[in-house]
Amino acid sequence: ARRKAAFTATARAEDQAETPFALLAEAMFRWAVSALGLDPISATLTAGDLAELAAQMDCPQTFAEGFGFDNLSGFLGGNVDFHLSGPPSGDDPDPLPGVAFPIPPVLGWTSPDLPPPENDRNFAVYQPVDDAYADRIAAYFRQLSPQPMGDGGQPSAGIQPDEPLASVVFREYMLLVAKYMVQAAEGLFARFPVEIDADTTLAALAGSFPTVQMPYVVHLGDTVAQLAATFGYDTDEILALNPGITEELAAAAPGTVLSVTLGVTPAAIAAANPERLLTPGKTAQVAALETQIRTGDTP
Repeated sequence: ARRKAAFTATARAEDQAETPFALLAEAMFRWAVSALGLDPISATLTAGDLAELAAQMDCPQTFAEGFGFDNLSGFLGGNVDFHLSGPPSGDDPDPLPGVAFPIPPVLGWTSPDLPPPENDRNFAVYQPVDDAYADRIAAYFRQLSPQPMGDGGQPSAGIQPDEPLASVVFREYMLLVAKYMVQAAEGLFARFPVEIDADTTLAALAGSFPTVQMPYVVHLGDTVAQLAATFGYDTDEILALNPGITEELAAAAPGTVLSVTLGVTPAAIAAANPERLLTPGKTAQVAALETQIRTGDTP
């Protein structure tokens, strides 16, 4: 009887973050961060950095060049160890959560149980494809889609002529892992979980987050709104974190490097959590509220 393969946890993995796939996913994310010119180990990422990185992940050049097999192979060869093994002898291992993984094109197989030519396969040359092949596959799946069919968008690009199918699948897989990690990081930025109690204030909550200092090069005619957009912030957030930034920016000559404080503001937390209810019995101090007066209203 055929035995089912199962994921075997490494001896040193104490939690999910240390499992092989989690380590690979982290490596792909750090490699993607380096594409921004940032240190993948010590850099501080902003929401703007992640938005730019997400856009780069969708560029055709990213698959064609950044995730070209030679470039990808160089990164993996210098940073990741792959260990292959068959199912262990004896009884079936206990099943654990695992993940499907593509065959690297540098591998092959020989099998005495298969007839020629299936008994000897080199994935570095097996089933060569090109961009036209990818376009035909995309056209086929568009016919299966319940969504209205368009013209198919841009033609496929990035597959080398006569590139083995295993190489294309392997590169696409690694790019998808990197994309998912960038999306997960954006999601964490947008909905960072924090535990609160009845005595927690927005000001205290905002103050619990660290702030960072980021350089900003002044250009002629710069406004606070332009500066804020550079870092992915609203103007009010930048003004709250940098009370004197308007005067500093107005007095700075083009080329001057300003130090801008980035962090979390009470208003940003409130805006990001509109579903949260106010604590009963608390008094909120506000400067002024606009309201519409109706006929018969009294003070």
